Amino acid sequence: MLLNFKNFNNLSVYKKGLISDFGDELVPLSEIVKILKVNQEDVLVSIGDLNGFYSMILGKYVKEIHVIIQEDLWFEYVKKLSLKFGMRNVIPHKEDPCQITNFENYTKFFIKTRGISLRCMSNVLKKLGEKNTIKTGLILGTRSPPFFNSNDLSKDSVIELFKSSGFTRIIEIDFRYHYALLAVK
Repeated sequence: MLLNFKNFNNLSVYKKGLISDFGDELVPLSEIVKILKVNQEDVLVSIGDLNGFYSMILGKYVKEIHVIIQEDLWFEYVKKLSLKFGMRNVIPHKEDPCQITNFENYTKFFIKTRGISLRCMSNVLKKLGEKNTIKTGLILGTRSPPFFNSNDLSKDSVIELFKSSGFTRIIEIDFRYHYALLAVK
């Protein structure tokens, strides 16, 4: 079950299992839309948004959003969710994000870091940084407990990967438990 809290100060709700493991409900969605500056001309690629939480929100503001999902369960879930809400512009793809070689048809990217290894993120950002139509992207990650764990990518490691892939970080925002990094090439 996903809830959207505006003034969330009590983690007892988390302990009761009413919010996701990533704490999606604690990130101001309007900030994500504003930072990424999406519009009806954009064709986004979304990586790491397993349950489609952000893709459904971003889908309201863009021409298309292509959600890359490796797991069968989440692929089917996002497919059904997009149909249920009439979001025909939210297009799930069952692919391994670490193996994608062509990002030619997209204008921006959105990546949620949960479950993405350093090696995979390096490969993805390298491909995103190559010659294609993508000029801007946003990465959202966790930065502190209870949502951050030792397998998550730190903000500093993502910033280093930006540098090595041809992107420049232009905006960095720390939310209570999360960080957002906007980069351009």
